[in-house]
Amino acid sequence: MEDALGYELNTVVQFGGRETPEDFQGSVNGALGGLTSWISARANPLYSVSIPLAFGDADARSEEGIAQVAVNLQQAAGGAFDAYFLAAAESLVAAGVPDAVLRIGHEFDAEWYPWSAHASCEGYANAFRHVVDVFRSVSPTFRIEWTTGMRQFDEYADCAYPGDDYVDIIGMTVFDKGGPMRYFSPSTGTWNDPALVWAEEYLPRIQFHQEFAVAHNKPVAYPEWGLAATDIGAYGGDNPTFVRSMAAWLRSLPAEGPGALAYHAYFLGDNDQFDVRLLPQSWAAFLEEFGAS
Repeated sequence: MEDALGYELNTVVQFGGRETPEDFQGSVNGALGGLTSWISARANPLYSVSIPLAFGDADARSEEGIAQVAVNLQQAAGGAFDAYFLAAAESLVAAGVPDAVLRIGHEFDAEWYPWSAHASCEGYANAFRHVVDVFRSVSPTFRIEWTTGMRQFDEYADCAYPGDDYVDIIGMTVFDKGGPMRYFSPSTGTWNDPALVWAEEYLPRIQFHQEFAVAHNKPVAYPEWGLAATDIGAYGGDNPTFVRSMAAWLRSLPAEGPGALAYHAYFLGDNDQFDVRLLPQSWAAFLEEFGAS
């Protein structure tokens, strides 16, 4: 990616494993082992890591799942996973990133995580605050990110917010998928009117997110944003309009102060459906918007 863009990147977003606490701890150590030289070679590396609040397969899409997620959050708030969080914090400090951005319990507004606020806003906020305290006991310079998805943030913003003392950055994940089927053309694999989808479906949610951050005197981040070539339901596919619209939004943000951009990262993930390099029109737009030339 650096070769393609023509400059050195200083931001990496890691996803901590969430199958088991051991999976999480191993994933953090494994990623840091592979990135030690990258971190040491940069004056101000921004290393962002997603910290699960709970583990396993439970989610909030059934009554049984909601009950289990509520228990998960109680366990996290009660210190059940503290030893693993402490070990991860110590690994981050030892690797040279005591100011790493910690995306704790990301996409809390989604039903499909074992820490979903759909089960309990209060339980989520309590667990979030406890885990923040654990990490800050090792390094008070860790930067804490509270990350929402795009679709249901307005419903859960107030009830799941852990409080200004526990949040340094307010993040949002933004993907070009999940719009109404009436906008989608199966024959072309994209939207009938990509600009309309951005204006009606995405931009109002992104604006609400930034307004919320401004109200709480916090910067914003987009630790995951990207295209979607395939998905259940509607998706944008090879959509340069999304790339250009996202680039314009990022440029519009203030350089500092409330609502400023802390960082952003395009999501490549572990499969091809999000890879902008495999979508010719979007990749050309990406290089024009974010490349050095």
